[in-house]
Amino acid sequence: MVITSIPAVYDANVRKAIVDRVKKETVYDKIFNVKGTTLKTFNDVSFSGTGIAEDMTDDQKFNFDVINQDYTNTYTQKKIGLGLAFSEQSQMFDKLNICKGGIALGRSVRARIEQDHANILIKGLLATQTWGDGVALFSAGHKLKRGGTASNTHAHADMSATFLKEVIALMDAAPDRAGLVDDSREPKFIILPDEAACQGVREILKSSLIAGVTDNTINILRDSLTIIKWKYITPADCFILTSAKEDHELNSFFSKKPDAGLKSYVNNETNAWCWTISVLYQCGCSDWRGTYGVPGA
Repeated sequence: MVITSIPAVYDANVRKAIVDRVKKETVYDKIFNVKGTTLKTFNDVSFSGTGIAEDMTDDQKFNFDVINQDYTNTYTQKKIGLGLAFSEQSQMFDKLNICKGGIALGRSVRARIEQDHANILIKGLLATQTWGDGVALFSAGHKLKRGGTASNTHAHADMSATFLKEVIALMDAAPDRAGLVDDSREPKFIILPDEAACQGVREILKSSLIAGVTDNTINILRDSLTIIKWKYITPADCFILTSAKEDHELNSFFSKKPDAGLKSYVNNETNAWCWTISVLYQCGCSDWRGTYGVPGA
């Protein structure tokens, strides 16, 4: 028998299973600013900051601090995709399990999207990718407009309340591109790779007293950060701090999201029911400020 279309009830259920699984418990969109675009390739430009405002007399002319184009980051859309074929025999004997295939396909697409976004941070920790200012995302060599450098990384040390307090203070003190105090990019989130790491940090952030000491010292770090567990981050002993999403520039640009890239049809040669899904996106970093990375040992 020639099948010309997938029965509507099965098509709808599998489509829903695919899309729901792609979107289920995503982490990348808790960290990255997810935006839309219609461009295949585009440039995101960073600009240098201005100096601090000056004293003036009533009749004094303004001094102008010219804002310069700092550096440019190029985003190029990439396409990912995968298909699911449900054979004619499966249609006869295994219809009840067809949604499991949709769940598996959705999970595969979600895993790739998560991994691509996590790789931006991993490459920053490993210093294997440079961005517009010529250094890695996490670097001690970010150049400032009026000379000197700034850092958003620290040598590895075992996690403790003392070490976390030090790193938070260093991120909080990081200047803007003009070298001025930047109070808009305070650390809000700590990204950790697994449950073991999260448990250790919860002891630090949730205790009313400092964990691991005997003198009943008040824990000033209590509830100061929100923990994000991201299993795609490696190694197990690294961690990353970020400011609120609107205050950093870890960006993700989608020109075709998963639900828009989902198609279904019948293979005329095999009578297999087929679903395909494709996604167009790119992710990256337009500016290092608002982030801080501590690599593994």
